[in-house]
Parts: sequence; C-alpha cells; structure tokens
Amino acid sequence: MSPVLNVRNAGGARDPERKAPTVASIDEVLTSISANVDAVNELQGQIEASKAQVDEVLGQLQSLGIEAAANALNVGKEQLEESSAMAAALVTKLEEARNSAEAAKHS
Repeated sequence: MSPVLNVRNAGGARDPERKAPTVASIDEVLTSISANVDAVNELQGQIEASKAQVDEVLGQLQSLGIEAAANALNVGKEQLEESSAMAAALVTKLEEARNSAEAAKHS
C-alpha cells in the first residue's frame, strides 16, 4: 500500500490511519517524472527524424514538379514542427513538476 500524501483530515487534525510520505516515495515520484522526461525527449528526437525524412521527400517532389503532393506534405511538416514544439513545452512542464517534487523532498 502506498503512502497517502494528505496526512490531515478535513478538520486539520492528524489522521492516525494515514502515513506521511517517505523520502523513498518522493524519490519514486522523481524517478517516474525523470522517466517521462526521457520518454518525451526520445519522442521529440523521433519527430525530428520524421521531419528530416519529410524534408528529403519534399525536395524530391519539388524537383519532379509534383506540387500538389509537395504542398500536402509541407502541411505535414508544419504539423511535425508544432508537435516538436509541444514536446519541448511538455519537457519544460515535466521539469517544473520534478523541481516541485524535489522541493517537497527537502521540506
């Protein structure tokens, strides 16, 4: 059974049935968040690899004069760029969450 973070009941008094979080449980949260950061960074790398492939195919389509396909693929490239930016923003938020958990560990 995992520890419960809220050790006070609604009236503010200590609830004897609830346990205070341990440093180990906070460490588990930090480990989990760090794994999430790593996963999103890996995903962002995969998105960037996809963008590189799109760039290569775009160049080929444009050199062949296949503008309709190039235009459609360019929209996909823009969506990949947006996805990459979202992943970067997610990493920032996860790092903020990790910092908050780290602060909880030391308070």
